[in-house]
Amino acid sequence: MITELRQIQRDENRQLNEALKFGVFSTVDEENPIQVNQASAEELQQLSGIGPELAERIVSDRPYESVQDLLKVKGIGPATLEKIEPFVTTDE
Repeated sequence: MITELRQIQRDENRQLNEALKFGVFSTVDEENPIQVNQASAEELQQLSGIGPELAERIVSDRPYESVQDLLKVKGIGPATLEKIEPFVTTDE
């Protein structure tokens, strides 16, 4: 019984380490959106489809009056905006 519990714990620890390594956990969700006029490039990279280069473009093109303004950023099209829109805001 104890051996089985230890194996389960090892497996869970391995899964947790893998999840952390690949950045599966994020504080960004619909109830806690990223403020695009304030967020760092690193924070913006938590969004699906936003890599380092695109995050830097978002930061450089500030300020944004609405989330739709992100369409003006080179590399953000309607599909990307649709993915990230629930997770970003321009409200302070």
